[in-house]
Amino acid sequence: MVLEYIVCANPRSGSSLLCSTLASVPGAGAPREVFFRGSVHVNLTAWGGAAPGSTRQQPKPSAGFDYLRHARQFAVQNGARAAKVHWDQVSWCRERLGIDPFELFERRGPELMHIYVWRDDMVAQAVSAMIAEATRIYHRRTSEPTVDIENSAGPASKPPEYEFSFLVNYLGVIQEDEKSWRRYFDERGIAPYLVRYEDLAADPAGAATEALAYLRVRHTVVPNSDLEVLRTSLNKEFAERFRTELVGSGIAAGLPPEVRKRCGLR
Repeated sequence: MVLEYIVCANPRSGSSLLCSTLASVPGAGAPREVFFRGSVHVNLTAWGGAAPGSTRQQPKPSAGFDYLRHARQFAVQNGARAAKVHWDQVSWCRERLGIDPFELFERRGPELMHIYVWRDDMVAQAVSAMIAEATRIYHRRTSEPTVDIENSAGPASKPPEYEFSFLVNYLGVIQEDEKSWRRYFDERGIAPYLVRYEDLAADPAGAATEALAYLRVRHTVVPNSDLEVLRTSLNKEFAERFRTELVGSGIAAGLPPEVRKRCGLR
């Protein structure tokens, strides 16, 4: 049976960096977001299964079209069946498409290899999401600096502006999505391989090499990625301002101790 694994993540956690680095190694697969709604529409169109009126924001499969069957075939690349899934995609697919992303794989539960990517600094994660939502630039490749590789859909891009309410709300989103992943793992007795964003960003090749050892993929090449770093001084500026306002508004006092710690608050 072909190697199968899933990269479990939430937005702005570094999962694209890990996936692109893994994909550079022969035999390690090419985990992609086949359940991101923009990708679903693009795939439906390419596979001849898009219903009239299907868009990147609201993809609609034609009656009787088996998206999972096509996605299973598409996910087998570079010697493995692999995919990256965000928890909000799991919920969306179940509610809107009536499919379960985990059925992409032949293996289930503990038999399926799970890699869980998470970001320790929740403030930095929220700020990254805010900037990406504004600019509509989620990733850039060095070879294609202006191409949105996630097939994003939505309003036209605009210069990023600081929005306190967005950041506060996004802290809640991060917490809920992380709880959902933990619940999924716990209910099925899954012990995922953990990749912390901060370790990955500091040494992508090293982090990927350790993940490859977990996957039992032997390799002779040095893993690498052609994704550019999008972080600028604006990220730091917004993060510092948000931490200050969290304390000043009194919201910080009501956060769980672990969340306060991960937000860099005393």
